[in-house]
Amino acid sequence: MRKLLVGTMAAAGSFLMPLAEAQAQSPEQCVPVYDETLTGDSSTHLRQVIGEYATNGVEVHVQILEDATDEGVFSADDAESHSERLEDLCGWNGSNLLNVFISTEPRSYDVYRTGSAKSSISSSRIDSALPYLVDDLRDQSTSYQSDVANLLDRISPYDQPVNNRLGSDNEAIGQETTKEPSKPMDIPLKEILFGISGAAVLGAIGARLKRSLTIKGDIRDSKGAAGEVKADITEQIMNAESLLGILREDDASELREYLAQTQQDLVDIESRQDTALSTYNREKRKLWPDRFVVGNAASDLDEATQDAAASVETLRQEAEQVGNLVGKIDELYNAFKGRIDAIYKLLARKKESGWNVEYFFPKMELFDNTFIEVKKLRDQYYVKKPAELMAGQEEALHAVYAEVESLDDRLHLADQARQRQTTEITEQSQVAEKSVTILKNLRTEYHESCYFDIASLAEEMPRLIDRLRNILEETSQLEGVKSAESLAKYEGLVTEFDSIVESIEASSAGVADRNANLIEIRESLTSSVDEIFERFKDVHRYAFDDHEGDVEDETRELIEQSSREFSDFVESETKIDKPKYLEIAERLEQHRATVDSMITRAQSEKEEMDDLRTSVQQLEHEAQSSLDDLRSYVSSHSYDTNVSYAMTIFSSDTSANRRDLGSQVSRYNDLISSITSAKDEARRDVREAEEERERQREREREQQRQLNAMTTIHSSNNWGSSPGGGGGGSHNSGNW
Repeated sequence: MRKLLVGTMAAAGSFLMPLAEAQAQSPEQCVPVYDETLTGDSSTHLRQVIGEYATNGVEVHVQILEDATDEGVFSADDAESHSERLEDLCGWNGSNLLNVFISTEPRSYDVYRTGSAKSSISSSRIDSALPYLVDDLRDQSTSYQSDVANLLDRISPYDQPVNNRLGSDNEAIGQETTKEPSKPMDIPLKEILFGISGAAVLGAIGARLKRSLTIKGDIRDSKGAAGEVKADITEQIMNAESLLGILREDDASELREYLAQTQQDLVDIESRQDTALSTYNREKRKLWPDRFVVGNAASDLDEATQDAAASVETLRQEAEQVGNLVGKIDELYNAFKGRIDAIYKLLARKKESGWNVEYFFPKMELFDNTFIEVKKLRDQYYVKKPAELMAGQEEALHAVYAEVESLDDRLHLADQARQRQTTEITEQSQVAEKSVTILKNLRTEYHESCYFDIASLAEEMPRLIDRLRNILEETSQLEGVKSAESLAKYEGLVTEFDSIVESIEASSAGVADRNANLIEIRESLTSSVDEIFERFKDVHRYAFDDHEGDVEDETRELIEQSSREFSDFVESETKIDKPKYLEIAERLEQHRATVDSMITRAQSEKEEMDDLRTSVQQLEHEAQSSLDDLRSYVSSHSYDTNVSYAMTIFSSDTSANRRDLGSQVSRYNDLISSITSAKDEARRDVREAEEERERQREREREQQRQLNAMTTIHSSNNWGSSPGGGGGGSHNSGNW
């Protein structure tokens, strides 16, 4: 349940827009109640409390904002700044102010005091009342004005709280009570209302007018868009109903479905438009219309309008399609019958030229049955159903006509392909024979691992040649035969022949590539082995001779181990009768990668050692510089600190090994850290000494001021004193 802000127009004028607001300010910033409705008359208590404060010379202002983020309020600190800004924004520039600011988003509050209000209402008094304010603000059953009135009662330093003088809450709102009614406070409401400046009133009215125009514009736009769609829907519904009136009830089912959906969307638009207009009419009568409520209603109407626009477009397209069919269904019917007749005429001509066309009879029977069904539906005045049946056979009709028409050309192409087959068999036989010879040589010269994956081609390729010869014999029986069924078989054999030729050529190329690869590996084996041996020698020289102290022992051991493994591999795998050349080539690449990684690793370790040597030298210089700086600082502030700088900087040794260099780096870092800590301690000592001297000087100045004051009082005892006031205001703020 949402907590409401309640009050009356008179209440808003009396305590929320007081006389001091006579300057023309931004109405959005000064408006007391933001985006809520003032109803009822439950603000009596707050008016009484404000009047009590006014009697005692304190000007009370209250501002309650539903969403204060528009004013830059996001936290309690921002609430404090906003309270102070209100003095200028709203003309609240009295000398004794008590401003109460409440924000519901974010949930923040601030109590701001100046002048006598600051001195008479202590912070401790307000702090003790704030927990009650937080509880009241969170209570959904009370208004925000009532919560503020209770707060002002609790912090009031003026006799008995107004809450108690009025009696119970029922008495405050004018209900019957058995208690003696208290005399109402004499508050000059008429004078206060009369004194409200015209600029402030016009500002508030302007803010309300601006908000009213905003929500009116939202509703106008949404209503206008809905009206356009409704007009379109009405037109399309009439068009669709007109079409359906001339069709059978079970025809054009999609059009009927789309029509029903569009009619439902029209009902939805009407319903949401009524809701939106009702919401707008209700809100526009309020003191402060809720633009979010009206905006949500307008958004719901816009959503229904968009859905309906999509539905009516679908209905329009379907209606156009059905309308076109109604106008040209007879034309489609005649064209369908004409295509069937054209195929029959073409079949007759092919038959006269010697073709056996029985192959097409089952397909023509299907077309005939479809035509019979279409004619039956047309005799019953159907439109959409026969059109769909004819459309379903359209592609098949074109395909059969093209197939019949191309019979002579296809037979001619098949005969030409067969004439080339004799020559191709001779060529492919030579290719296969050459590949078989190469495979036999591989079996003789190389290890089985060099050819085992292609060895089966020696038997497979002759079988493929035999299949080519069989195809040639089969096609000889089909050459020149004018039969659609025989032609299909003829074309299949030609396709198979071409596929086998491609397979033989691909296999032959694979055998030739393998043979060339093995020859290349065998001829380059010696040079490849020598190259890798040289690279192992290079890395060995780098790690053991040139930079022995920089390369780690583990790396040198790996270099020696990898070198031995390569030597063993060369002896065991390359110096035999039939080496496994394919495996050897792969292993050579692995050893080449290993020696490359050893070179990279050794060089990286050398660079790391160089970096360590550089770091040691730099740290030594940094440590010495820091120590010199510490000595200079302590010497120049010897009266304020006794920090010791008895430290010694050891000399670095760049010729040390990796572990010792790392140890030196750690020692230098520890030493620099100790020097830094000592300098921080010395600075702290100096700062504390300076602060103590400043305190001593302040004590001396205070003693002098007191002495001067006593002298002034003594010399001015015949003079009166003038009142003074503290500068600035005091805040008590927080979040609820």
